[in-house]
Amino acid sequence: MLHHAIQRCVAAGAAGEWLWITNGLATMRMPLFFTAAGLFAVKWVLSDRRSWREMVNAKVLLFLWVYVLWVVLRYLWFVPLPSSDETPAPAVLLSRLWLPDGGWFIYVLALMFVLAKAAATFRVPPAVQVGLAVVASAVSADDAVATGNPGWDGLLRYTVFFLAAIHGRDLYLRAAMRISRPIGCGVVLVWVVAYAGAERLGVEEEWGVGLALRVAGVCAGVALAVSLSFSARLANLGRSTLPIYMTHQLLIIPIAGAAGRFYPLSSDPVLSVLSPVLLAAAVLAVTYWWGRRAGRFHLGWLYAQPRWFELPRPPRRESSRSGGTRDPGRLG
Repeated sequence: MLHHAIQRCVAAGAAGEWLWITNGLATMRMPLFFTAAGLFAVKWVLSDRRSWREMVNAKVLLFLWVYVLWVVLRYLWFVPLPSSDETPAPAVLLSRLWLPDGGWFIYVLALMFVLAKAAATFRVPPAVQVGLAVVASAVSADDAVATGNPGWDGLLRYTVFFLAAIHGRDLYLRAAMRISRPIGCGVVLVWVVAYAGAERLGVEEEWGVGLALRVAGVCAGVALAVSLSFSARLANLGRSTLPIYMTHQLLIIPIAGAAGRFYPLSSDPVLSVLSPVLLAAAVLAVTYWWGRRAGRFHLGWLYAQPRWFELPRPPRRESSRSGGTRDPGRLG
């Protein structure tokens, strides 16, 4: 949210230094997102108790439903807005089924679940999985490898964090338990200094450097998470992120666009500095409130697929001993 608020507020006249900040945070944002997803994906990917059908229903189809639905909703919302850069062409909308854009990380997460489950099914050694993902991530910054699409580039760049978290979950948790406040501060400082130095030299996306910075960003993110884990409010927020992810740009883009048109932020020294944080905080409050109450308005399907959008249960075999009687409670 802060990233999108910075982008739009800077375009509306906010201080350009915010771009340096959000570029630095980019080495933490998505790597930490996919690391967290991997930590929670273990039970779906590695457990023999979870079938392919269960995983596809609970994760893959959920993410694809939300992505496709919100691609359409975003398109219908943004096309009439003068502050939006949406192209009013149905072909553009259709192309996002294979060229993911807005909400691309949800699309990519669905693919990661499939890749990880397939690798586990065919018993590909974890070292091979992570090793191949490391190579893909390290070279993805090169123009010769990058696809130019945020979704497919994200798949190349961030799969390593998802797989490493799945296969190294115990290591992550043990390390997190040992992070004291001085160690956490040191980890965050190393990350900040490393990014500042790489950016100063202009090598932040060179071969291997970008991957190293993202690894440092994950370590810093884990350290910050440990230091904030006492907060029950943040825990509740963390369990309600999907509506925030999918909804916030619907508000950020028109609000920042209106500010740029009617009251340039550069004309106010305070707003020039604080507007990205103020806008992100206000929209966070609104989208969090909405996400908690969408079900009351019978709009929970905006963030969870309906039952008909699931793989059906396999038919139960009839038993000759019981005369072929089936339990009606198990149908469907």
